Amino acid sequence: MDWITYTYEFQVRFRDTDAYGIVHHSNYFCFFEEARYEFSKVMLGMYDGNEDMEELKFPVLKAECEYRHALEYDMKDYIINLKFRIEGESKIEFRYELCRKDEKKVYARGKTVHGILDKNDKLCLVIPQWLRNQIEGKVNDEG
Repeated sequence: MDWITYTYEFQVRFRDTDAYGIVHHSNYFCFFEEARYEFSKVMLGMYDGNEDMEELKFPVLKAECEYRHALEYDMKDYIINLKFRIEGESKIEFRYELCRKDEKKVYARGKTVHGILDKNDKLCLVIPQWLRNQIEGKVNDEG
């Protein structure tokens, strides 16, 4: 399946940093989660009263981050270029590239892989067809 792309903008908050003004490494995963949430809301229609979607859960099965340069509290705008796709029959994958909005320098790259649980917290061995159709519709919209 092709990738669906999305760009999320944010600023580093003072609370994200340590005493030296450097973003703590654990907060990169928080930034990734914020981007993933916004993508899911805007692109997939989650959290908007979609009853089918509200019955599903997407636990993180794998999370990675490659730290390339330190982020600082500097009131600059940053972006996360997010990519999303179905992986195999039963997982979804997000990839993240964190950059400053006005430069091409990559500060971090990350990846999360998610399973899908149904309303009874049972692992879905196949992505529900209605969800697959919705995702594939977004791929076609971008193509």
